[in-house]
This record gives sequence, structure tokens and C-alpha cells, in this order.
Amino acid sequence: MKANSKKAIALILSIMLFLTSIAFTPFLSSCMSEEPDKGKKDTDDSNATSDGTGTETAEVLEIPKEDFGGASFVILTADPVRYNWSVADFDEPSDEPYEKAMYERNLAVEELLNIDISSVTATRGGATYDLFRTSTMASSGDYSCAFLTTPYSATATGAGLTLSWDNLDYVDLTKSWWNKASIDQLSLGGKTYMVAGEAMLSDKECLWLVYFLKDKIKDKNLEDPYELVDNNEWTWDKMMEMATIAKDELNGDGVMDKSDSWGLVTHMQNYAALWMAAGEKLVTIDETGTPQLTWGTERFVEVFDKIIEIMANTEVVYCEDAFIITTMREGRTLFATEVVAYIKYYRDNEYDFGLLPMPKYEKSQPEYYTYAAIDSDLCVVGIDCGDTYYTSIVLEALASYGKKILLPAYYDQQLSSHFARDENCARMLDIVFKNRMYDLGVAFDWGGAWSALSKTTANAATLYASLNKSMRKSMEKTLEKAGVYD
Repeated sequence: MKANSKKAIALILSIMLFLTSIAFTPFLSSCMSEEPDKGKKDTDDSNATSDGTGTETAEVLEIPKEDFGGASFVILTADPVRYNWSVADFDEPSDEPYEKAMYERNLAVEELLNIDISSVTATRGGATYDLFRTSTMASSGDYSCAFLTTPYSATATGAGLTLSWDNLDYVDLTKSWWNKASIDQLSLGGKTYMVAGEAMLSDKECLWLVYFLKDKIKDKNLEDPYELVDNNEWTWDKMMEMATIAKDELNGDGVMDKSDSWGLVTHMQNYAALWMAAGEKLVTIDETGTPQLTWGTERFVEVFDKIIEIMANTEVVYCEDAFIITTMREGRTLFATEVVAYIKYYRDNEYDFGLLPMPKYEKSQPEYYTYAAIDSDLCVVGIDCGDTYYTSIVLEALASYGKKILLPAYYDQQLSSHFARDENCARMLDIVFKNRMYDLGVAFDWGGAWSALSKTTANAATLYASLNKSMRKSMEKTLEKAGVYD
């Protein structure tokens, strides 16, 4: 698209965004700031955030007012897949609200800073990482930033290829458009290398939750799952009690198999999702910012024994990712655990479904916790970044405008309204999004512990005794490579 036509569209869109924001969404509380003046700070205060008292307070985008003369900003990301919509840029607007919003967000930032935003995509996972690695190793600066899956963000950090965000002066990680959970739970030695936030949507796509089929609840005369959540009674025991009642051996051969109807269908990521749902982690960051092994505790072992009890219950639970889609579409399960992205995939499902957070381990647990699955993307900046001043300004603007423009279209219009099946889904999504859980032990898989603990034959106490030394050595190597000890 020509630059002049982009500017014309940007002017129209800015007027439309202002008008629609007044009526539509709390994220858009005022119009965009005026055209920036060189040498001054852009103080766009159109993001509102709660101060904890129920009062909305203005949150200000504070970046220098700059004209970068059409400079390019290239985002490396993965091709979109069913379980993660990882798009970072569009050449033209789309009819889908969240795709249109991505286009509008980028256009607004381009107009604000006089830059050109584009993206380079590759197959999700190793192929995307390989492009990032090649660029940083050669110091070629091909990408301004990259959206990599959590394990590959960790791999890049552990290889010393990612820049500490302390170097990005105009990125303010205290602002609500950066995800605090990722910052607090994935830091190394007090330094931040990989971040989730409103610069992208892909980090929201891979939050773990429970789908349930409403007909099964009715047919089996089971308790209302929404009421269980509201009454703090949605626990592992309750989920398995209901799942056991709901399973049906349909073909009469006396053996539960793929032709039957199950209580819970899931896959191997549910191991980590369950221990995080209980508030446990393999690795926790201490008060000095140093990762510490925490899966050798008595409570973790107790929690993990319960996980094995659930996952090894082959009369009630079927563990295979592809089977989840089949059973949801054919009405042959009560519960299914998967990521948020599947809400879009199930929008034309014949069987009506609802959404739930992961259950609590026990009633006394203060909150419901949500596992950020390993395909959840994080933003990293390569050590070959040639202009941290420029990069920090653009990233801060992308995240701030992402909160104003992109997040409402994705969360309010699409997830909570268009794709969800009832008014309770929005409330459940609020719970799912509230307490994200990241685990450095899962991200880095130090010592192979996460992989070893994702099997029904696993014994937490035995594995800890055999793996804790190798885990500690791997952690030390990562901290050294990342430059934590510099």
C-alpha cells in the first residue's frame, strides 16, 4: 500500500476509533494524542487502569515525540495455527474484528512515529527460532523483535542471544500493557529477557482452560459448573467425581476406547497445567531474583501424586491431543482441557459448550490459576539490536496501542461475545486471564525434569533425587550465558 493512502486511511481510522471508543469499550477512554512534536514526550493517556479501589485512573504512554523518517520495524513471528493466532501485521484490513484491529493498531503506530511495520513468518517453533538465531549470531539485525514460543524464548535466552530489557529505556514494564506475571515469573537474576503483553495477541491464545459440554451436564443431572466456580467448590476432586459419572462405555465391548464417551479428554501438557493450577512450580524465583528448585517439597510431591491419580485413570481420562477435537465435536466427553484459541475453532460446534478455569487443588486455595501453555508466545529482542532507543519506543507504542485497539476487539468482541456461547463465559474468561502461571522449569526444561514429570509413570520424589543436581548445573549455565552474572 502506498504511503499517502496509508496516511489517508489512518486519518479516517483515528476518527472512527475515537467515535466507537466512547460507546464501546472501557479500554478506549479518550482520543489519540495530537501529532507529535519533535523533542517532546508523547503522553497519550487513553489507557485506563484500576488503582485497586474500583476507580479508573489514566495510564499514560510516555515516549519521545519522534519522526523516524519511514524507518522499518520488522517483527519475526510464526505462521498462525489452530492453537495460536500469531499474526503481527496485515497489508490490508480484514472483516474479522480482531484482524481489522491488528491492522488499525499497526497503522496508528506507523502514523504516530512515521515508521513502517512489517513481519516475517516461519513455521511455529524451531523454524522461527532458527531465523532468530541466524540473525543474532551474524549480528545482522534482521528483526527488530521476535515473538517466539516459551521454550524457544528460553532457548534463545539460555544461549545468550536475547537482550535484557533493562537496555530498552522507553519500555515501561510497570504499565498494564505488559503482562506482570511473565515479568515476575520469567525473570533471571532480576533481569527481564522475555515478556508477554499487548504488543501481541498470541500470548493470550495459549492460556489453558476447561471446556465442558452442556448437554452432558443436563443428561447426567450434574451440578452447574459455573455455580461450583462461584462457590469455590470447583476442585480436582469435584471435576473427577463429575467426569466419572459422565463417562459411558458406548459400544458394549466392556473396554473404554476411542469409540466411547469420556469424562475428561486432555493431553500431556495437563501435567504442568495441574501443578500450576495448585499453585506449584518446578522453579520459583526467590527474593534476590534467583531461580530456586521448589518441586522437591512435601506439598509438591503430594500434589503430583494426585496428578498421577488423575492422569492414569484410563477408565475416565483419555490423553491425546487430536482426540480432544473429535470428542468435543461429537459430544463424547464432559470435560476437555485445551487453550483459549480453540474457542474460535468451536464456534460452529453442534454441541453447546461452556468455559471454566482449571479447578483448584483444594477449596482453601485463594485463587484459580491458569497455566500459560508452552506454545504461548513471548516477545524477545536480539543482542544484535542496533538501536535500542528506537526499538524501545516502538515496542512501548505497540503495546500501549495494542491495549487500546487490539485487546478490546479480541477479548470483548470476539472471545467474550462472538465465540462464547453464554453470558457466563465472559466471567470465566476473566478468571482464566487473571492469574497466569509461568514456570521457568517448564520453559527451560532444565535437567529434563518437565519432560520426565509429564508421564503417568513419573514419581516426583524419585525424580527430584536423581535430577536436582543436573537441573542446578543447567540453571547456572543459563544464568551465565544470559549475562546475569556480568
